[in-house]
Amino acid sequence: MSVAISNQIPKAFPTGRVKCPICNSLLIAKCGDFNVWHWAHERKSECDAWKYEPKTEWHKKWQNYFIEDQTEVYIYGNNEYHRADIVTKKGLIIEIQNSPISPEDIDLRESFYGDMIWIINSKEFKHNLRFKNYAFDTGSEIWFRWVYQYPSNSDFDFSIVIPDDDDFDHVINSVKECEFTQVFDDERGIYHWVSKRGNYFGLPIEILNAFASYLLDRKLICNLDESKIYKTNFRWLHLRKTWTCATMPMFIDLNNGFLFYIKVLHENGNGFGLIVSKQYFLKKYRV
Repeated sequence: MSVAISNQIPKAFPTGRVKCPICNSLLIAKCGDFNVWHWAHERKSECDAWKYEPKTEWHKKWQNYFIEDQTEVYIYGNNEYHRADIVTKKGLIIEIQNSPISPEDIDLRESFYGDMIWIINSKEFKHNLRFKNYAFDTGSEIWFRWVYQYPSNSDFDFSIVIPDDDDFDHVINSVKECEFTQVFDDERGIYHWVSKRGNYFGLPIEILNAFASYLLDRKLICNLDESKIYKTNFRWLHLRKTWTCATMPMFIDLNNGFLFYIKVLHENGNGFGLIVSKQYFLKKYRV
């Protein structure tokens, strides 16, 4: 049985030095300008044998929803210690996963913690999620409203208008990443982004993916009530099959105020689950 022990380490602070409560060696605060502030062992050896992904702002944001004593909690069981991301007041472990993880690591964590759930960041694959009850046609949507392809005798390939409700900057970030240039259309009286002739053989996949994420956001935000639960079948294109090995509840953070609780996930990417708001989730687990 795994047991939580008191978190004996304060939040990292500049020039900080503390002792590790597990191995008693020196921990040094890492407080840079870009990475989340954290503690690191003075020596390269780590008393916890598990490999932990680097902390991200997304990771930190989730931990900040809970009080300090519930985050980075050391758990003892089977003669070993491991550091849990979040432990609720009822003893439930919440593991926050940003990057890909192996089936072996999934099994290790689930076996050790027992009563736990996963929160998975969808940032890198959200464009591959399709919910049956909230479907959209990326092709017809974008080519009809926001994307224009110039004729072959033009100096440009594509023109893209950024949707006014691109609240999470999916589209604007993608056109910048693809090095489109912003110009003003005197005839239409709008700003749009263009690519020079010959830069691409088709609309860049990064932009197509960004529009898919944008359209999913609009479908959910405009149609769902944050206080309710919504059932739907779904398909995960290019499924990260490692998650078919998980036996504990999995919540995909859609990064738009909603999470998707996977109830059934088949190896072909099809499945069934529930869409809940982050507000609903926190009300249930942050008691």
